[in-house]
Amino acid sequence: TTIAQTWDKELANAFGTQVGREADMLGYRGWYGPGCNLHRSPFGGRNDEYWSEDGFLSGHLAGNMLAGVQSTGMMCTIKHFALNENENMRQSLHTYLSEQAMRELYLPAFETVIKAAQPETVMCSYPRINNVHASDNHWLLTDVLRKDWGFAGLVVTDWGALCDRVKAMHAGCDLSMPGGSTYMEDWVAAAVRDGTLPESDVDACAARVIAL
Repeated sequence: TTIAQTWDKELANAFGTQVGREADMLGYRGWYGPGCNLHRSPFGGRNDEYWSEDGFLSGHLAGNMLAGVQSTGMMCTIKHFALNENENMRQSLHTYLSEQAMRELYLPAFETVIKAAQPETVMCSYPRINNVHASDNHWLLTDVLRKDWGFAGLVVTDWGALCDRVKAMHAGCDLSMPGGSTYMEDWVAAAVRDGTLPESDVDACAARVIAL
């Protein structure tokens, strides 16, 4: 937030480079950031992770920071996609709004970063968006993220954000975190066998995990 107040893209890039160097020094290969949600309330519990109330400013500074981190060889994860502007009961939050509002206010920061810097991963959020969980949202993860914006990387859930594994795989959600969970694996196998879930959707998710 303090860097955002400077409107200084070079500073954001330098800050990102230092984050990447320190992460590498500590033995990490990836960094879960930057966050691109908006400041919609002063009570937002993660406002310190986000840049501003403005999608244009947030997108350009987050993009420059991400480019700085990536310049050190570190992988980045842009988050929390999308509409994670409220921390209060965020795991059960319902958000209802028009596509126009999303594309004009809440998605531009993500779009700017993805098109400019192509992060390796995108982390989906907890809330239901027009009554569909972000992890299960085909419109959000495939139509917008992959088809409209050209994102070619991996989609990972926020911790515990996976809702329906069958719907999530069809939507383009590749990796459930934290790892090691067998949640709904038998449902996936059954859905593939009965044709409800195309095997190609599972293959696509697996291929992106392997590529990463």
